[in-house]
Order: sequence, then structure tokens, then C-alpha cells
Amino acid sequence: MKRIALGILVALALVYGGGAYYFSQHTFPNTSFNGEDRSYESVSELHSYRDAEKPVQITGRGGKELSIPAEDISLKKKPAGTPELAQNAVAWPVAFFNTYPYQVEYTYEYNEEQLGQVLSESVFMQEQTDPVNASLQQEEDGYVIVPEEVGTKIEPEKLQQAVAEELDQGNTVITLPDTAYVQPAITQEDTALQEEQAFFNSLYETKIVYDFEDREYVFTGQTLIDLYDKTADGYEINYDRTRAMLADMATETDTFGQDREFTTYYGNTITIPGGPSVYGWLMDVDSTTDEFIGWVEERHSEVTTPFYFHKAMNRETDEIGDTYIEIDLDDQWMYVYLEGELIDEGPTVSGQPSFGTPTPVAVNFIIDKMKDRVLRGIEPESGEEYETPVDYWFSINWSDVGIHNSTWRTEFGGDIYQWLGSYGCINVPDHLARTIYDYIPIGTPVISY
Repeated sequence: MKRIALGILVALALVYGGGAYYFSQHTFPNTSFNGEDRSYESVSELHSYRDAEKPVQITGRGGKELSIPAEDISLKKKPAGTPELAQNAVAWPVAFFNTYPYQVEYTYEYNEEQLGQVLSESVFMQEQTDPVNASLQQEEDGYVIVPEEVGTKIEPEKLQQAVAEELDQGNTVITLPDTAYVQPAITQEDTALQEEQAFFNSLYETKIVYDFEDREYVFTGQTLIDLYDKTADGYEINYDRTRAMLADMATETDTFGQDREFTTYYGNTITIPGGPSVYGWLMDVDSTTDEFIGWVEERHSEVTTPFYFHKAMNRETDEIGDTYIEIDLDDQWMYVYLEGELIDEGPTVSGQPSFGTPTPVAVNFIIDKMKDRVLRGIEPESGEEYETPVDYWFSINWSDVGIHNSTWRTEFGGDIYQWLGSYGCINVPDHLARTIYDYIPIGTPVISY
């Protein structure tokens, strides 16, 4: 019995000693690295490369994912450095009843050519969307910045570089960084874009209004922006384009020298030629342009009127208004209106056609009002000078045609003008001359037809 017991003790000692020696060179049972079973492995080989079991998982933009089996790129791994094992070889018997989990960092090696091939054929290189630059978008009250869109366009070299950098850092679960993708050239943080937005919006806050009483011309926002040219130094207002815009306004609103419709005393609408007329509005486009550009550059808002070479009595579309003198050359009759009321009327004698001095069909205006004027000129038939005193004189154009009383006449109207007419002026009885002098202001339109 003693021999048997001794034999058992020797055997146990040998087993124990052999186990202690073995586990001084190998890992304990129930040893794991990051959940992977590494039991009974040679300690000297723990830091050697071995085939990786898990695939490389890559996630990118647009929900794209890729799983690369380790063998497709010859992926191998080893712990970074030599793991420090918390095991005592002499206590190996109890190891079967314990667990020894370790968290370790791995380093990887792989075949770069295989990795490049897999990535070049991957989902990341398919159905790519280009990045979209941040931009300005016009809205009702100005411009807003539309943020950039990053897209999914990626370059093979950058893709492989991004994956390689992650693998080199020991990561096999990879989210592609922004640097792997083609980036928008302009983002919403771009200083130049923000400055352009501020520039445009300052023009939306600027409003220049030309008031024509019954209508307005409003220049603001995009209309002002379109006047600028982009240069190397920023934006510069284009003089010619600005002047052309205001010249269009002049074309639409100027009436000087333009044919115009007129409703006569009898309610007939007639067209009076603009050529002989001196009444109407004529804009000074150059001066208006200079002032306009100054206001725009200063971001100065204003309600104003243009500069004019010539002005009429009323700025509304109906520039004749309700105070005017109407002369019917066929009927040889004058109507005097004040604020829409017919305050006087009577016969006239106009220019004699046979002298070559007919009263022009035109829209003119009262240029001045005088009393006790001496009219001087040359008689068409004799060529002799004449001097004729009148009590009232009203110039109506720039060719010495006017309205005046004629004390030497005892009759007016009818066809007197055909054989005893004037040299172009409109002769009127005293009462009409007094009415005009007393009630009708300078600038009042005179319509003869």
C-alpha cells in the first residue's frame, strides 16, 4: 500500500510539475483576447501575426456599407506589444475553474494590392453623387445661403488611404472620414460667399422710388444687383447699364415732342402731333443717372423725381390736367378751363394761312404773362416792320407765337382768319385776355387744333 501511495504521489508531483512548466510557457485555459479564445497558446507566439477571423466592416455616406472578408486582403493580426498575462503557473490547477479575459490592441498587416482591388470594385465607387457648393438663393426679401451638399463622390486613392490608416491604427470597424470624399469647393462658412450675401442684401434694403404722382418706378433688390458687374476687386456698378435703365424710364414717361391724344370740348378724341409742340416733360437722363448711382453706392433710399430739361404743369399720365386753354382752329373758338371748370369762352382770330403764318396745331403752354406790350415784327406781304401795342400778351412757344387781345378788331371768329388773320398769334377779345391774365397761371397748357 505504501508503494502504491508513493507512486500516486510521485505521479501527481510529475503531473503538477509538468503542468506548472507547461503553463509557464502557455496561456491558461479560458484565456481570451477581446472575446477571442486564446487558451493553451504559446506565450512566445502571442505577439506573432496570425490570420484574422473577422471581416473588415466599412461604413460610408449614403448608407453604403462594405464587408471585406479577411482572406480577401490577406489580413493578419497580432497584439500590439507583448500582453502581460495575469497568470501564475504554479496555480495552474485552479485555472480550469476561472476565466482570463484580456482587452488588447491589435496591429494588422494586409496586402495593399488586394485591398486596392477590393475597394476599387466596391459599392463606394458606384452610383456616386457629386458634391454641390454652397450658394446664394434669391428669396422675396433678399438672399439666403443654401448649405453645401457633401455628396458621395470618392477617389480610389483617398478611399484606400482612409481604410489603410484605420487598419494601421488597429481598427477593423471603420467609418469613412470626410477626408476620403471629394469636398465642396465652397461651404456655407466661406467668407467670400458671406460677403457676397451681405452685399446683395444691402441692395435689397436700398429702395429708390421715382414718383410720377399716379404711378411709381421702384428700383430695389435684384434690379439694383443686376446693375453691377463682378470684377477682380469685387462688384462695380455699370454706368451704361444704369443709364440705359433710366433712359427706358424716360422713354416711357417723357412727353415733350410726343404725339398725344386730347378730348375736345365736343368730346371727340383727337391726336395732336408732337413735332411743333413745346409742352411736356423731358428728362435729363445723365444728371438723373449720376444722382441715382450716388444713392445706390451709398445705399441711400429715396422717394424722388428725375432731373428735367423741360417740365410740364402736371406730372400725372394726363399731363394736361384740368386747367388748360383749348383753341379750336376750325371753329375759331377758345375755351378757358380752371380746375375742370369752363370759366370763359369766346371767338378768336388765328394765323392767316395765305400769309404762310397759320397758327400751329400743337400743345404749347403759357410761357409768360405781360401787360402793355408792343409787338414788333416784319409784315409778310410788305416786308416792312410793324409795331403794334397790346394790353395783354401771353407767349405760348419759342417762335414768337402768343395770345393777345386785339383792340383794333371789331369782330372775331368765323372765317376772318382766312382773309384777315394774324401772323400766327391768336387774337382774342379783351374779356378772354383778362380772364387768362387774372386766373390762368404760367405753365398752363395751350392746345390748338
